[in-house]
Amino acid sequence: MRFRKFGGAMEKKLLDIWHVVFVVAMLLLAVGVGFGQGIVTGSISGTVVDPQSAVVAGANVRATHVETGRVFSTTSSTAGVVQLPSLPLGTYTVVVEAKGFSTYRADNVRVEVGKDTSLGLMDLRLGSAAETVTVEGGASPLVEATTDQLSETFESKAVESIPLGNTYDSFVLFTPGVATAGSGGFENNNGAEFSINGQRSRSNNFQLDGQNNNDNTIGGPSIFFGNQDVIAELQVVTNFDAEYGRNMGGVVNYITKGGTNAFHGTGFEFWEGDHFDSLQNQEKSPLYGYCAAGQSPSSGCAKPVVPLFVQNQFGGTVGGPIKRDKIWFFGSTNLERIRTSGAPYSSAT
Repeated sequence: MRFRKFGGAMEKKLLDIWHVVFVVAMLLLAVGVGFGQGIVTGSISGTVVDPQSAVVAGANVRATHVETGRVFSTTSSTAGVVQLPSLPLGTYTVVVEAKGFSTYRADNVRVEVGKDTSLGLMDLRLGSAAETVTVEGGASPLVEATTDQLSETFESKAVESIPLGNTYDSFVLFTPGVATAGSGGFENNNGAEFSINGQRSRSNNFQLDGQNNNDNTIGGPSIFFGNQDVIAELQVVTNFDAEYGRNMGGVVNYITKGGTNAFHGTGFEFWEGDHFDSLQNQEKSPLYGYCAAGQSPSSGCAKPVVPLFVQNQFGGTVGGPIKRDKIWFFGSTNLERIRTSGAPYSSAT
């Protein structure tokens, strides 16, 4: 009501400003809710100790995301424990500094979605901060020691290299505890219908960048993903913790790539044609008006010809920095063209 004393023009201007503020607030709320629905990050943990294996409290810990330069910081607890949660997937350099000790540095620490990368005991040596002790982070452990969750992760290289076409749900069949649903599957699929730990094939939860990607009417994924160059990780969780919930089976989570501090891009094309196809019986039978062996088309019959079929699937990605260490961009495209002619048919009985 107070807007009225400013007159029509001022009132409209203030109302427009409030509308903008309201829309921005709603968008920020939606983003917060969206990122809270699924698992798109991992974590790093460890324990800081001195040469006598006593815990070191208050040590400064920094984890730098190699691809983007983002820095995540924390301090060790009174028990020397280090927890760095909610880290984007990728490779990290972890640095630990404490007064009276040399700097501890772990390179090539790999973080995967939904997993904790444990560095174990991070041993500090007596010395000055100018001295650095460097260790290699190493590969992810074969046995998950920090959670009872069971999962399998297929990285980008595997997705790009294994010749499964664009049927990426087929990767799930490489996971222990998973079997094809066979004739018992009646839902959407992105290459495979499967049962996880004996549950119904409709009891699986599909996610895309942590957001639910489920067809709630039929079952299976709602959006079919067909661009291998965009997939950073494909994760299959067969025994999941409470944060996933929703379904009794397993979780299939597609994680897409993002921009980095380096400009990068890819391009691809898959071609399939009819050059090596053969004729089906109805495409060469005289019952359908085709010429028999040795018969000339001049007699009124049609010469058998392999039906036209040409499929092109092509696309690419591009990404890079807008402002280094701050803002990045990433985009992709996936296009398909199919040109085909139908096979002959007859309604005669």
